[in-house]
Order: sequence, then structure tokens, then C-alpha cells
Amino acid sequence: MNSLTLLTLLLTVLQPVPKSCQDQTEANPSYIDGHWSLIEYIPSAILPSPQVFSKGAIVWSFDSEAREMTVSVHESIQVNILAEGSYPYTFGDDGCNDNGNQFIIIGERGFGTLILDEVSNNKLTITMACKDGHVLVFHKMD
Repeated sequence: MNSLTLLTLLLTVLQPVPKSCQDQTEANPSYIDGHWSLIEYIPSAILPSPQVFSKGAIVWSFDSEAREMTVSVHESIQVNILAEGSYPYTFGDDGCNDNGNQFIIIGERGFGTLILDEVSNNKLTITMACKDGHVLVFHKMD
């Protein structure tokens, strides 16, 4: 293989992905759009003492176009996760989001890694377990 062919091959393979393609999934993460019912909250991965909630008691609604999520509490539940209200959200990195999972930042708080393996089965998990933190499990309502 001559050096010109090798250089052309290397430039083709090592060419950076255009920014618009890199940001495409983050720009519109519609896989979480809709209403998600919190069904289980584990405050710590080390000392799990899960709180289980009835479907619809606590609902997180995501709107990927507005990049906003709303927390609604439909029963008199005392849980210290997020107060009722609307919050902006974005995605970032915290070192725990591998295998295509994304770290979600709600308001200005790094909230956890979205485990996307079961989203197609209407289940969403947000976890800080890799840092011995909380685990939240949601089922899709719509």
C-alpha cells in the first residue's frame, strides 16, 4: 500500500463526526417524552430501604422540545426527591454513563444516569448507584 493510499484511508477513518450528528440524540431525546410514574425509590445503593408508590402517585412528565420536566404529586406523600414543579433539564457526563446511557441534570443538580435498556419496555431507571446514591424506577403512563 503506498503512502498516499494509506494517508487517504487514515483521513477517511479518523475524520471527526460533524457536531450536528454528535448532538442529534441529545438535542431531542424523545425516548423519555411523556408521563412517567415513580414506582420505587431507593435512597442509597449501599443501604437499600425502598419506598414503593402506587402508579400515578408521583409523576414526572418530560418534554424534550422544551427541555423541561414537571413533577406532580397526586397523593400526600412525603419523599425528599424533587418538590412539585417544573424544572429545566439537560444531559452531561459524570463518568457513570456508559453503554449509551445518559447523565441527566435537573435544574442545576446532577441527578443520575438514565438507564435506557428498558425504555422500550416502558421502564425508566435514573440512578446514582455507581456513586452509592439513589435509584429511581419509573413506569410509563401513556
